[in-house]
Amino acid sequence: MIVHEKKIIMISLIIPPTSSGGGAKLTIKKSIEAKKRIQKHSKDFNGTLSDADCMKQIGLARNTFYKYKRELKAE
Repeated sequence: MIVHEKKIIMISLIIPPTSSGGGAKLTIKKSIEAKKRIQKHSKDFNGTLSDADCMKQIGLARNTFYKYKRELKAE
């Protein structure tokens, strides 16, 4: 933030993603346990729960659930 002539100007930097497509991946204990439960319960992995029910039971946010599911399908 810069104060110039009694005006406040907000400056934001937009940093583009790298073209190589990635950095180091960090594996967290919670993600390992959540992925096991997704594989066990999700219909996409021969379980019985829909995505919404699976998210509720495991206690994951929507974006996190689909991120883990996408990673499981890629493995």
